[in-house]
Amino acid sequence: MDYRDHEFSTAACATLTYDVWRVMVAVQSAVVLTFGPTGISGHEDHQTVYRVTTAAFHRYRPTAVVAPRLYDVAMPPAVAAQFAFRVHPSELTLSVCLDIAAVKPLKLQGLRLYRSQRDAQELAVLFAPDQFNDEWFYQAYPVLPPPASPARGLWPAVAP
Repeated sequence: MDYRDHEFSTAACATLTYDVWRVMVAVQSAVVLTFGPTGISGHEDHQTVYRVTTAAFHRYRPTAVVAPRLYDVAMPPAVAAQFAFRVHPSELTLSVCLDIAAVKPLKLQGLRLYRSQRDAQELAVLFAPDQFNDEWFYQAYPVLPPPASPARGLWPAVAP
């Protein structure tokens, strides 16, 4: 998809949903990651990505070979408070925590490449400190009760 900043939220929702669904079918997604309802930063494009991806996921789910799972970006309440993010309660529910320390330089470089997106530049600066070596997700489907502590990966550990 080739959309500039603020173009995604004004595109036809049905077309976007169909395009995302086609990708899911083509790659047979077992795990789908998307933004949560507020898009974390309140960006309209991110909120549209959430709505479109969630709709495409539920269209894809009955046809999937393996029962897929849907995860929304989340964050610890302390981080939301630290940066005054106003997010949906689900975006504060931590189902999974991923250690991204090994790939963080590449992720920050990617954010910095979004020159037309001011919020991407701000996020690259905010999340550069070592304090942010994890990414968190809320398991939106299938819905599970909040765990005592987040899982440390998207796939359950397999016994040897």
